[in-house]
Amino acid sequence: MDPLSITASVLAIIGASEKTVKGLAKLRSFKHAVAEFSALINEVQDLRLVLANVAVQNHQLEQNPDDGPVLALRSLLKRAEKQVQELEEYIQYDLSKPGIDEPGGIRVKRRSWVLHQEKLATIQQGIKTSRLNLATAIGIVTSLFPNSSTSRFIDHRVSPTRHYETQTGSTGTIQIKAQAQAFRRNCKPWCSCACHKKTTFRYPKLVRNVIGNLFVGYTGMPGLTPSCNETKCQQRSASSLEVTYYFPSWLLSRMLSMTLTLTAFGGPELILRMPRMVNWTTPLWRLSTVGEFGQIGKLFSAAKASPYDVNAYGQSALHYAVGYRHITLCRFLIGEGADVNLQDENGRKPIDSAWDIVLSRKATRTVTEAFMQIFGEGEYLETRQFTLLHKSILELSRTSLFTLLEDSTANVNVPDASGRTPLSWAASRGDIHALEALLNSGAVTRVADMEGSTPLIYAVESGEHQCVSKLIDYGADISAMNVFGATALQIACKASEDTAMLKILIDNHTDINAIDFDGDTALNSATRHRHTENALYLLEAGADPNIANVAGETAVHMAIYYYAYDILAELVHRKVNLAVVNSRGCTILHAVASHYDTKMIAMLEEADFGDINIAKLNADGRTCWDELGREQEANMDEMKRVFGSLLNRIRGTY
Repeated sequence: MDPLSITASVLAIIGASEKTVKGLAKLRSFKHAVAEFSALINEVQDLRLVLANVAVQNHQLEQNPDDGPVLALRSLLKRAEKQVQELEEYIQYDLSKPGIDEPGGIRVKRRSWVLHQEKLATIQQGIKTSRLNLATAIGIVTSLFPNSSTSRFIDHRVSPTRHYETQTGSTGTIQIKAQAQAFRRNCKPWCSCACHKKTTFRYPKLVRNVIGNLFVGYTGMPGLTPSCNETKCQQRSASSLEVTYYFPSWLLSRMLSMTLTLTAFGGPELILRMPRMVNWTTPLWRLSTVGEFGQIGKLFSAAKASPYDVNAYGQSALHYAVGYRHITLCRFLIGEGADVNLQDENGRKPIDSAWDIVLSRKATRTVTEAFMQIFGEGEYLETRQFTLLHKSILELSRTSLFTLLEDSTANVNVPDASGRTPLSWAASRGDIHALEALLNSGAVTRVADMEGSTPLIYAVESGEHQCVSKLIDYGADISAMNVFGATALQIACKASEDTAMLKILIDNHTDINAIDFDGDTALNSATRHRHTENALYLLEAGADPNIANVAGETAVHMAIYYYAYDILAELVHRKVNLAVVNSRGCTILHAVASHYDTKMIAMLEEADFGDINIAKLNADGRTCWDELGREQEANMDEMKRVFGSLLNRIRGTY
């Protein structure tokens, strides 16, 4: 086989396709067929990208002219050349009349358009099939010649954080998958073109308790996605539709998740899930916060939990693992089948949270690099709709923020796709210089994102005291709550051990006993995260330890559930109410029994349990004795002896 014939075919197709695209672009002015012509343009452009990679591989074809894949490649090129020529002729002789509007111009025969739709659809499908076959063929050629320039091209184009070897044991398949990804990388991943924008819809808050919560998000859907508005944009987003529905709590404790993805390198993919909603006392959530992947594995093996389980907010264990930066647990959960794209009730995905952490510089270098490797970039950056100001702050652009603000401040409060303004990102990164520049340029401090988080909340998370103080000076609402009802103080209590941050907020008159939508106070948050210094500071500042949340549980419950020994000791010393009964009829003794721990029981030996009912039955008809050792594997006789001694002390008998 003459290798020059491949080069000639590639050049011929590229030349013909260029002329075809120009014709289609003019035809696109026909208002009733914008979507159809746009789809054809994209299909031809994608074909040209595949052809460019064929040209890169040409010198290897010269050395292996008689290999089966090479012969097949030649045949596919001939077929593609014929299809593009057919489309070009159809445009010129059937759809257009040259010389009517202007020399060489094109005008559509509007009344006969319906007759041409079926023909164009057939041509488009033929080009698509050829493109997919060519992609597969060049992938196979790549696998045959692993040191080829195409492999180097793939390595350059594909994000270095992708590791396809973990997904397959076939070298050929690895290369084909990587090649498919390479063809999608036609513009920068943070391209702000409108065609990448993700459109979302959800039920208003007022009706969610009655009819449930519906979340719909889509991108790249033909006929719905806006046309490109960036001259450098070279691609459309992969078409995807995500639908998540949360049944109303009065009807069913379930959520329904459906994801439909249409890719250029495969057929439509539909994923339908209906995960269980499990309550807060399930060990899975506590173990996820501390990264105990070994214990979680035992729960999975015993069918006591699964990687698909979600809490009342639709968050899975992977959401927790990402939020708490547990790298090993993230890998374990994904290996067990956890979905990185599972949306919670606010449309938040684990992959979104991971990339927010990366871009916000909220983690160590080890965590940052691990998250980039584990989660890749997907379409996260592609759908963010970052402005130039966003990109400068996030170091995605070399243009100085100060230069941009000198030129114009018109976009200083324009949000990205998540509702985050440049000020929000500057606060999140703890960038005091960028934050001051934005504030001096008119940035508004009270703009909340889709999760209800204000720049102040993000600044508190960053731990930068200067940023927090500066935002308060510029009028930030210190009482603002996110979608979970949490204030900046509650966020600060779980973000880190930082009493200086708490002091700033309390000195500026934040409500120390404010509750979120679960009824939890800042003290509960600090205790749940075992931030002892924060909890003790709050208690000294006047926090009420007896405020019960919606589950009827107080800070004592949190200290028991999360083994916060020092906090428990302080609460016992302060003689908090230990006779409280939660919404499921459980006493403190039920909690102590189910989370049995000798050190904890020793702390309670001298505690005042008031009028606690030792024989109290919970909603499941179980006494505290029945709960003994439910969450632990230990010597039952020893547990009975120690726990029995505590009960005897409470009864006043020894």
